[in-house]
Amino acid sequence: MAVSLVHGGPAPNFVSPVLYQCLVSDAKHVHSSLGDVVDPETQDMLQEIENASSLENLQELIQKHSTVLSIAGCFRPLKSLNDKRELLEDFINWYIVGRTVPSLVRLKEGLKTLGVLQAMEIHKHIFEEAFVWMEQEITTDTINGMFNIKFSPSGSNYRIQEEHIIGYWRDYLQDCEELTCQAKIKDILCFVTGANTVPPLGFNPQPSIEFLHVCSGQVQLSMFPEANTCGNVLRLPLSMSYEEFKTNMDFGILNSPGFGRA
Repeated sequence: MAVSLVHGGPAPNFVSPVLYQCLVSDAKHVHSSLGDVVDPETQDMLQEIENASSLENLQELIQKHSTVLSIAGCFRPLKSLNDKRELLEDFINWYIVGRTVPSLVRLKEGLKTLGVLQAMEIHKHIFEEAFVWMEQEITTDTINGMFNIKFSPSGSNYRIQEEHIIGYWRDYLQDCEELTCQAKIKDILCFVTGANTVPPLGFNPQPSIEFLHVCSGQVQLSMFPEANTCGNVLRLPLSMSYEEFKTNMDFGILNSPGFGRA
């Protein structure tokens, strides 16, 4: 993981905010809450205890869940209804942090490779975006700013066609974002790069756009887009109208789930 990050690989984005704090600071000082528990059955158990309205009801629930509370080292007699708060806090800290300590230790050892863990401890907020799970929003601006457009020389006949097609391309991105196309923005990213997220260090090589002009020996233009995922290259077809461009882009992208071309 550390080597992948340093060499421009995708962000892990797999830990919760609480576990990330355990990675970059002393786990003993990290506190978690009921909201950090995502397992439905465990949530229900804790919610039952939280909602206990009397000491008798609380004691019944403690007996009911005695097995899992014993495993956590939290099974004990309670003398008042207020004792449930300390019980819940102890259990949640064990569930989120305590039982994961061996795995966290091994993960931290691995992250020491190439000094990644040390950098994380110094730049906690910067690395948080790479490690904590979050839905990455990929917009039209993201895609537009990502590509280097390889135009033909200014003033050439090819250049006139290409500028026309780039107008279609930008309209197509906007339609994808507004969900008026069959393909989505992430489909385009995956079609060109093979990845459905943007790596923290960006793509290398930088994604580029080329155009499918008729070459020597060709009978006709390609109707559909082509991609070279190793080089992050997208080749756009020279359509006669926007509707034709949009239809062919949708078909090409959605019918090429693997490497190669439509």
